[in-house]
Amino acid sequence: MRPLFGKKDFQAIYDRTNTDSCVPFDCGTLCDSLCCQEHDAYGIYLLPGEETMFSQQEPWLTWNTQNAREHGFPESWDGDVYFLSCRGACQRDLRPLQCRTYPLAPHLGEQGEFSLIFETLDTGYQCPLIEEPARQKEFSQAWMHHLYQSWGTLLNDPLIYDLVWMDSEQRRQEQKSIKRAYGH
Repeated sequence: MRPLFGKKDFQAIYDRTNTDSCVPFDCGTLCDSLCCQEHDAYGIYLLPGEETMFSQQEPWLTWNTQNAREHGFPESWDGDVYFLSCRGACQRDLRPLQCRTYPLAPHLGEQGEFSLIFETLDTGYQCPLIEEPARQKEFSQAWMHHLYQSWGTLLNDPLIYDLVWMDSEQRRQEQKSIKRAYGH
């Protein structure tokens, strides 16, 4: 597995997505920062190449290396993937892209049209920003625009495209209700 993007590319994306957050307050106050609680079940996988943004010595992260083929990643992926769990309080300017994106997710329609949707994965907890539609009106348009641009760039990497396509296909097969937040 050879990623298209490296540290310079991810740094540009991190810089673009550092200026905004989804709502004009700390959304962790709504759920007691459940996703940041140190727990083996909560965490995220880094995108291919994103590991270059970290030393793997960050005191606020727990690192686990897993085999891509054994953990349901696209067939184009081989080798290891990195699963990170937070130890209670992240360094916000260094949080991984999946953390910056949640509660949205990139999605590809049947014809490949790209949009950001409200996450449909079962996370083991309920995000008030997904569960309470009135809260979604508070979402920052600038935040969604920067995420849309960033994911649009990342989809040029065939490995990342394959992952987003696989997740999108799974939603279609499971007949998940898709609610578009931004994009086509």
